[in-house]
Amino acid sequence: MAPSLVKFDDVEFDDYIVAPDLEDPNSLDYAAVLIPSIDFSKVKTHTFEIDLPAADNANLHLETIPTFLGQDSTETDLPETYQGNPLYINFTDNKISAVAHDIDYGSVKYSDVGRPLTGVVESTTDNPDQDLLTVSDNRRNRTAVQVYLTQTTGFTDGEHALSSELRFYQSSVNFEKLTAGSILLSKTTNGMAIPSVSNNEVQGLKLYIYNSVLKTGQYKSKLDWSIVSAPE
Repeated sequence: MAPSLVKFDDVEFDDYIVAPDLEDPNSLDYAAVLIPSIDFSKVKTHTFEIDLPAADNANLHLETIPTFLGQDSTETDLPETYQGNPLYINFTDNKISAVAHDIDYGSVKYSDVGRPLTGVVESTTDNPDQDLLTVSDNRRNRTAVQVYLTQTTGFTDGEHALSSELRFYQSSVNFEKLTAGSILLSKTTNGMAIPSVSNNEVQGLKLYIYNSVLKTGQYKSKLDWSIVSAPE
C-alpha cells in the first residue's frame, strides 16, 4: 500500500521508496517507507510525516518503528541500526457486534420436573466459551449501557404450551423470571466494554417445568436481546 502523502521537514516529498520489511523481505504484513539521502552533517534534526490510507478491514492493529541507517562523512556505513520508539495504532469500526446463540435443554424427563435445568450452548469457532450472547465492543467512546433479555413467546410445540418458566441466574441462588417481562442482565459504566453473557451451571438461563400434564413434543421459545444507552 503506497502512502498518500510524505512530508519531510514540513515539505511535501516524493523521493521515497516503498519496500518490503527490512528484517523479513517475504512478509506481506509489513512494508518500509525508505527516505534516502538525508543529510545530517549540517542539520541534526529532521521531521517527517507519512499518511497511509487505512485498509478496508476494521479492528486492526498497526505497529510502526522509525529506523535510521546511514554513513559517516567518509561514506563508511555506520556500524549500527538506530530505531525510534514504536508507534502503535488500533483501528476500529466503532461498532457494537452482538450475536445471540441458541440454547438447548435436550430431552426432558418427568424426573426433571420441579428443578432448574441448565441448557447447552453449542461450542463453535466464533463462540468457544459457549456464551448466550457474544459481544464485541469496538466503540471509541464507550458510554454506559444496559443489557436486557425478554422472553417474547412461551415454550410451545405449535399445538401445546409447556407449563414452565425461564429463569436467569446471576448466582447459584439468585435468579429472575423472564415471565415477569424484560430483565436487566448487566450494565456498564462509562469507558467499560460490554461483556458477553455467559451460560454455565452457576450463571445463565435455566428452564423450570411445573408439575403438570406433559405432552410429548419439540418445544421452542423466542428470546429478544436489547442493548440500550443508559445513564452511568
